[in-house]
Amino acid sequence: MENQSLKNHSIKSNIWKFYVLRIFLRSLVFPVLVVYFLRSGLSATQIGLVFSIGIFASFLLELPSGYIADKIGHKTTIIVCFLLKASAMLFYLGGTFWWFVLAEILFVGGGSLWSGTGEAFFYETLKDLNRLELFEKLYGQSMMVALSAGSGFLIAMPFIFAHNNQLVFYINFGLLLIPLLLSFTLKQPTFAKPVAKVEGWWNVIHEWRGIGKFIVEQKRYRTIIFFYAFWQAFQDAIDNFSQIFFIFVKIPTEFFGVIYAVNRILQGIGGQVAYLFKKTMSSLQIFGMFSIELVLFFFGGAYANTYTGAFLFWTRNFFEGVSGPLSSGMVNKEITTANRITLLSVEPALTTLIQGILVLVLGIMFDKFSVPHVFLMTGIVLTVILSVLYRMAFRSLGTERV
Repeated sequence: MENQSLKNHSIKSNIWKFYVLRIFLRSLVFPVLVVYFLRSGLSATQIGLVFSIGIFASFLLELPSGYIADKIGHKTTIIVCFLLKASAMLFYLGGTFWWFVLAEILFVGGGSLWSGTGEAFFYETLKDLNRLELFEKLYGQSMMVALSAGSGFLIAMPFIFAHNNQLVFYINFGLLLIPLLLSFTLKQPTFAKPVAKVEGWWNVIHEWRGIGKFIVEQKRYRTIIFFYAFWQAFQDAIDNFSQIFFIFVKIPTEFFGVIYAVNRILQGIGGQVAYLFKKTMSSLQIFGMFSIELVLFFFGGAYANTYTGAFLFWTRNFFEGVSGPLSSGMVNKEITTANRITLLSVEPALTTLIQGILVLVLGIMFDKFSVPHVFLMTGIVLTVILSVLYRMAFRSLGTERV
């Protein structure tokens, strides 16, 4: 009994450590990264290519990430994740196109190891503690803590960047050593799937055939991952060029950090209150709300010409925060097989693939068209896509009740 109590106490510490780790998942240099690329001589098309190459590299890692986590363990996978992210900060200092490409591959590659693995790690931790009914609420709290805690760093980075372009990367390298060291102290929860059942990379391909069959047969699961993949990909893609939008509406670079800090705080608040949406709305109603919100964001961006355009990003980030726990809870609920980690990796993998294509296209568009025209054309395309996806959701989720 005493040993079990000590084990539970050790596993319980994973919760607050998970909160801390999430603070450093997102790039703290992002508020100045596009400006840094532009000042290094890159065009919008080249910037899109840098991001796109990194994203596709992440996609290639996303597919076997479940196998990697099953093989070496959640804890080791998380350690490798932050090791790659810390190394990326040093590669940015290279200052040329190919150094930026390598940095992006390392940073988003680390993120691909986290997606699915980090979520499953938290899910299985709560499962071991018999607190699984609190998953959405605690997962939302972790978003709130992570996004709010990083806000101070985001505000400071542009001012540091104005003083020294390279200092921000040295500082962020040091900061990423914190989650790297903390991840060594994690307690591995129980696996949902025995590692011994998967042997070698060929069996990963064989496993994905089974995953493909699951996607085809489970229409609710398929509907959920397709909707959130497209919805999230459009947001992530435009975020890569948000600094071009801020420059267009005449916001000083030093205040980019404030904008991103508010973004994260509102996203955290959204994650915190997400469970309230789950209580009062069906999945179909939630999809409708998210669709309308994102379409309005792009059409609003097409007509914004002052600094008030920042409010569009703040509103959108609140709803993005709401989507985190909701999408995670919906997908987890539909997974009834043992290979939870791999199935959780499907939606992030699909999101990454779509985002990579969109970023490349948007980079070319920003070189050839004005900022308002890019937002307007993107909004029209998004309206068509979300209309199709909502129709699919209506067919598979229309009978669901709150």
